[in-house]
Amino acid sequence: MKSILPFAFHSWDHNLRGHIFKYVILPSVFLSIIALISVNSNLWVTSAIHHFYIELFGTLLGGILAFYYISRAQTLNDKFSLFIGIGFLVTALIDLLHVIISFVYMDDIIFLRYFIPQTWFAGRLFLSAMLSIAMIKYTFFHLSHLLQNNKNLQN
Repeated sequence: MKSILPFAFHSWDHNLRGHIFKYVILPSVFLSIIALISVNSNLWVTSAIHHFYIELFGTLLGGILAFYYISRAQTLNDKFSLFIGIGFLVTALIDLLHVIISFVYMDDIIFLRYFIPQTWFAGRLFLSAMLSIAMIKYTFFHLSHLLQNNKNLQN
């Protein structure tokens, strides 16, 4: 009988230790080292221009991911990738707004005190909502499709 588990989970049984080491242990060690280094507050003294460059890099990365997922959706006719791509695109645009206005009004501390957290939070909230909706909607669709195919195979 064919497995109905999504994403071929049944093939992980033979190399479970390797996957745990590669996807859990190594990233945990790497992130723990970063967290321990980050405890020193003297390392985080930066200027407003550093904030601009870091946010610009994040915006470019979001734009690259949006382009990738939208291109993938066009190539494979995949609605899930399109949904994710639109989420990254809108988030990249919100972040671009955040970067440009933060740079232009760098000297107006009172304005930036309210603007920076609101736009940063808006981008993260939007992307979180898009990813959550995508996972809930398309996971249930994928599982119901697999169950339907399994019923058809058994008949």
